[in-house]
Amino acid sequence: MAFEKIKKRASHLGATILCGLFFMTQGVAAHATLSMGFHAPPFEASGMMMGLPFHFSLDQALKNTPVILYFSAAGSDLGCREDSQILVKSAPKLRTQGAFLIAFSLSDQSPAVLKNCRVPLPIAIADRSVAKLYAINYPLSPAQNTTYVIAPDRRILLTYVSPDPASHMTKAMEAIQNWQKSNRR
Repeated sequence: MAFEKIKKRASHLGATILCGLFFMTQGVAAHATLSMGFHAPPFEASGMMMGLPFHFSLDQALKNTPVILYFSAAGSDLGCREDSQILVKSAPKLRTQGAFLIAFSLSDQSPAVLKNCRVPLPIAIADRSVAKLYAINYPLSPAQNTTYVIAPDRRILLTYVSPDPASHMTKAMEAIQNWQKSNRR
């Protein structure tokens, strides 16, 4: 009789643990990102800056400086929207700190859709393959806009998810400054 009670409790406990694990993994999948300390996977993308096409290679960009990747759900109007002005204003400040900022619109569209956006910020199209590499949900919701700050050795210094572009830039600046301090030693 005691054995049956223990067996029943163990079965109940096992089911409870499995349910908990299921719901935990579902939550993680909805907000999955690459963690700090991981190595950023290389990729290439096409985009526009001031209406002119350019090609972006993460490996090339990391040869000279840390890189900030800002992934947005904005669609093809990322560079034209008012909230992107925060990124435009932040880019020169980040450059003075020795970092390069590039914004990505998650889309399957051609980079030519960005042609009419004449902002002094490189904006590229990141397709599903890039989203998968960086563990970003596709399609991305504005609440899941994601920033990665990557050191020249491809180590991720910051992973940040928020709908607020200003907080992304503040966190990116802090990560760059902390990285610089730790590399001066």
